[in-house]
Amino acid sequence: KNFMTRRTFTFIVTEACQLSCKYCYLVGKNSNHRMSFNIAQKTVDYIFSEPLLQNCEGAVFDFIGGEPLLEIELITQIMDYIIDRMKKYRHKWLKSYEIRLTTNGLLYGDSKVQDFICKYKSNLSISISIDGNKDKNDINRVFRDGVGSYNLIIDNVNLWIKQFPNEGTKMTISHKDIPYIYDSLKHL
Repeated sequence: KNFMTRRTFTFIVTEACQLSCKYCYLVGKNSNHRMSFNIAQKTVDYIFSEPLLQNCEGAVFDFIGGEPLLEIELITQIMDYIIDRMKKYRHKWLKSYEIRLTTNGLLYGDSKVQDFICKYKSNLSISISIDGNKDKNDINRVFRDGVGSYNLIIDNVNLWIKQFPNEGTKMTISHKDIPYIYDSLKHL
């Protein structure tokens, strides 16, 4: 098969997250550590000025966090700037770029998120992390007060499935939830 070569550029737009997942690798989450648009602009300018980064046929602009959708306005601003740069330079990536987001799903139904989806749908790949059925998900994917997140994201998951029927999800497995894996896989 002929696979297009792509370079991935990952923007960590925030360390903030509404959840306090028990297995999260991001220690010390806070809303003070967020990317500024100025830093994003400098990064994008560097990407488009560095010849060594241009030796591929396509680009993936990946936005992660914390919870990246907490910064949907910043992500929109960054993508608008990227598109502007690609148009200005008549860049080959304009026809072959992808936007990736991985989210906990809590803000997926928000109007600003939905506006972003409408604007970039043809180039967008979104994955929602859900750990399976309610029992398994709510063992680890909890708010700071220990309350599980499943009931608050399931409607958004259903909307996501309608909008992105071919996307995959991410299920994290930890030692405490092993008894729920089979039912969770069936559920997903």
